[in-house]
Amino acid sequence: MLEAALSGCALVLSDLPSLRENWDGAAVFVEPQDDRTLRLTLESLIANPDLRHALARRARSRALELTPERMAGAYLAVYRSLLTSSDPAGGPGMRIVMFHLSLLSDERGALDLMRLELDPASVSIAELHP
Repeated sequence: MLEAALSGCALVLSDLPSLRENWDGAAVFVEPQDDRTLRLTLESLIANPDLRHALARRARSRALELTPERMAGAYLAVYRSLLTSSDPAGGPGMRIVMFHLSLLSDERGALDLMRLELDPASVSIAELHP
């Protein structure tokens, strides 16, 4: 989906929570297994180039927001909230020594590994070079 959106394609996606979370407002959603609605939606986009191009622009704009840095930041926010939570399962005193997050980070497909060291006193990211 990301590659299609970056290539300027309009997206027609299954209406699933994970897809809607990332693509709401930038794609058309169809219930899984609803072949009739899928066919009608595709025919509508074929017949309406203005709508197709508007959806393609929104999909590309959204795709440009989905960066590895944004994803790593979202992970850090979750980890920080766990470290400061009053929940016994994830509260102060919890210690995650190391977590590796692998991300495809550039157009060449180079793989960057980030090391996250988490403890109640600090959260840091150190980039590792392969």
